Amino acid sequence: MSVYIQRNTSFTESEKLVNELGVKSFLRFWTWPNLFRDQENGKEICDLIIVFGNDILLISDKKIEFNKDKDINVEWKRWYKKAIAKSFSQTKGAERWIREFPTRLFVDKECTNRFPINFDITQAKFHHILVTHGLETILDEQLGYASLQFTNDGELGDQHPFRIGLINRNDPFVHVFTEKTLLDSLGLFDTANDFLEYLKIRESFFLNEKDVSLNAEGDLITLWYESYAESTEERNIFSNLEMKKYSINLNYPTFDKFIKREDFNLKKELDRNSYFWDALIESFSYHILNGTSIDNNNWTEIHEIEEKIRNMAQANRFQRRILGDSFVSMYYDFKNKRGTRLSTISGLEQAYLFFCLPVEVEYGSMEQYREVRKMMLHEYAVIRKLRHPEIKSLVMIGFASARDGSILDTSFFEEGNDFGYIDFSDWSEEDNNQAKYVLAEYEKHNLVGKNQITEMTAEEFTPTYKKTRS
Repeated sequence: MSVYIQRNTSFTESEKLVNELGVKSFLRFWTWPNLFRDQENGKEICDLIIVFGNDILLISDKKIEFNKDKDINVEWKRWYKKAIAKSFSQTKGAERWIREFPTRLFVDKECTNRFPINFDITQAKFHHILVTHGLETILDEQLGYASLQFTNDGELGDQHPFRIGLINRNDPFVHVFTEKTLLDSLGLFDTANDFLEYLKIRESFFLNEKDVSLNAEGDLITLWYESYAESTEERNIFSNLEMKKYSINLNYPTFDKFIKREDFNLKKELDRNSYFWDALIESFSYHILNGTSIDNNNWTEIHEIEEKIRNMAQANRFQRRILGDSFVSMYYDFKNKRGTRLSTISGLEQAYLFFCLPVEVEYGSMEQYREVRKMMLHEYAVIRKLRHPEIKSLVMIGFASARDGSILDTSFFEEGNDFGYIDFSDWSEEDNNQAKYVLAEYEKHNLVGKNQITEMTAEEFTPTYKKTRS
């Protein structure tokens, strides 16, 4: 079945920037600009909506200029009303509609194409995000950094220029970003997992029972990065000594100095291969959303395959680095050869199976070769399940083996790759016996070798992998 989704592509400059940042972090499958409701001849719900599992981000984007020639207190009230109060009204309205009519979302103004992503409205967590433009110059002049200041004062309202409190304690929590701080945040938290974690920590920070103030967004970002504990492999800003004070006035080492640090820039270099993983997800997503996917034998609607693709996108940047490194090294290790590699990553439920097969004349046409490759990919998957019974689910990726002189660049995606997903929760004795038969056949034809296991550990700010078991 061919499925094609026509998206809105008409943006203002500020909307274009926010959409591009959303796609960069959440990727195109989950980033939807200008969804509509079937009311008033197709009424726009929100500037940008991101749906990732049961996390729903409602983003309002407004460019409101700040007139520096007027009284600063009077002008702030005017600006606040248009950029904050009015924008929040839009996202609140969007949440109300989605909660009441979760199936009445459309990607076109004519309301003929329904929003293709499923979510459980009873479990939905809404994140209200207001992106403001037009304040950067005055913020630089007044505060020295193009960031608003923040506090958890619920009574502040529009009374203090350039300071945002809790908009309304009885309303949902609201995240407010300037163009600069959104670029900083999504530039660093550039996966769905990482940005959602940051939003949740940010919300917890301001809903703290203590009096809290933040002088610049970059201070919280810096604290987040520095709160990583090797012992637990987690970040917890609330373990920081600063957070144990009765009243918290976070004025951390400047963000601009932080991003110039040697260890931070080393991490960015180490993450290089992780962006190949992003490109792989985008490639599969592109063909699914544009109706050009040729491997859709096990799905007929987009929502049926979305969850499988989302499993790949659940990985944070560090986990994507490990997956990307594993894939890239395999690509070059198996030039002109058939090969498989199983990768399991701490913190991810599913395992990943990579399979490469050389393009050879014996397979006939390219279509016949692709069919053989897909069949073998699935058969290697059940062999891996047999050998590793602890695997609960498996993402499978098949591709053509590299040739002499091959470079892993955009041409890789033009060759066409296979994607599959198996949930082993219903794995039966019959399945097990069938897998034993497949393994025996593959052993008979020398298509499977000895099961080699190498256990490696990696650290986020360290350039080498440590072999712990082989």
